[in-house]
Amino acid sequence: GITFNGDTAAANALDDYEEGTWTPAYTSSNATFGYATQQGLYKKIGSLVWVQAFINTNSVSSTSHSLVKVSGLPFQVDKRTAGSIRCNGFQGSSWDDFPSAFSFEHNQTYGELQRFASGGNTDFTTSTMNNSTSVYISGCYSI
Repeated sequence: GITFNGDTAAANALDDYEEGTWTPAYTSSNATFGYATQQGLYKKIGSLVWVQAFINTNSVSSTSHSLVKVSGLPFQVDKRTAGSIRCNGFQGSSWDDFPSAFSFEHNQTYGELQRFASGGNTDFTTSTMNNSTSVYISGCYSI
């Protein structure tokens, strides 16, 4: 492990650090997705995992509009935690037509996309996804 300021105590050493990649993917009960890009990076330091992802679709097919999740997180989430999101390429002109929030879900390896709604957030569904939509996600969660 790495020690700091000459401290040689094992309890103070950084001995749990990892970097890697992961493959973010959409999951939805009634949809299929084709991808132009799926990129994910992570850094794990002790019990904290920092992730970032970029997903760009080239096809979206949905038989009904159901909840969209981003799966493939590199480690299972310990506690539900908010992340950040930026997106473009969604149809519609209203502020509630596109994902506006992301949350890492407790005891899962996925996060849920959410959108603004009257009175707060609600689940984001495939209803406004085009064939070419881009989502950027970033956040930190505990394991």
